[in-house]
Amino acid sequence: MAKKLTLRRLRYADQDTNDVAELVASLASQLNAIPILGGKLLEGVALSQISPNKNIIQHGLGGRPKGAIVVQQSADAEIRVLPASGAEELALTTTVAVTVSLWVF
Repeated sequence: MAKKLTLRRLRYADQDTNDVAELVASLASQLNAIPILGGKLLEGVALSQISPNKNIIQHGLGGRPKGAIVVQQSADAEIRVLPASGAEELALTTTVAVTVSLWVF
């Protein structure tokens, strides 16, 4: 899957510094648990198959995505993200041929 925050836990001489280090480690763990933050931007994806046909996109996340958000599109189109058959794929339908940028997570 996408890159995660990693921290090497160090021990310090004073307790206050240890407490801050523990809070930072806890925050990193919480951030790693939010799927949308571990996503990948796919730019310039051409969707040429018009609905009901599906456009199958390889996303490269290393597993089945939780979702996708269209962040930019070249034309006024209704775009839907659908379940794909493969874990490395994303299926989209569109009402017109369009080029998009997607945030896949």
